[in-house]
Amino acid sequence: MDNSSTLIDLLRAKIGSYLEGEPSLNFGDVVISVSRSTLPEVAKILSTDPELTFDYLRNLTAVDYITFFEMVYVLYSFSHDFRLVLKTKVSREYPVVTTVSNLWNSANWLEREVYDLFGIEFIGHPNLTRILLPDDWEGHPLRKDYPIQGPLKETPLRWDDLAEKYKKLAKEAGGEKK
Repeated sequence: MDNSSTLIDLLRAKIGSYLEGEPSLNFGDVVISVSRSTLPEVAKILSTDPELTFDYLRNLTAVDYITFFEMVYVLYSFSHDFRLVLKTKVSREYPVVTTVSNLWNSANWLEREVYDLFGIEFIGHPNLTRILLPDDWEGHPLRKDYPIQGPLKETPLRWDDLAEKYKKLAKEAGGEKK
């Protein structure tokens, strides 16, 4: 049974004043947007209200839209079989949002991943450190303005330079093919 209309009605009743725009459906998931400033309160309501009880954060990521970031939280309620996608915009000039790791334990590592790859900071996170890249890595590779080859410390490597290098090695080894 599709209970998305029930969820939309509950969301309008419980957090309707926080919603930016109308809830929508995307591949069976209800999608809502809230402002960054109201995210902590909305997340708390979603996780603790007995009629909603979103007790599982399935995923958390960011999207770089060049002029702003969008945080995306994919939530599930086991007790009500509700699926929800919660979104909030984050500015590029001040890429900071409040942590939700105090509500969903899975957010701990997911927020660290977003911090590492996008450079979005999470206020109140218990251990906001890089999780995938070395501590001395420069920049955040999933930002659209990140150089394709990463931080350049030497002359960029070109594919045709590699091709010439391997042709030369093959010729020296006597295995050049025509």
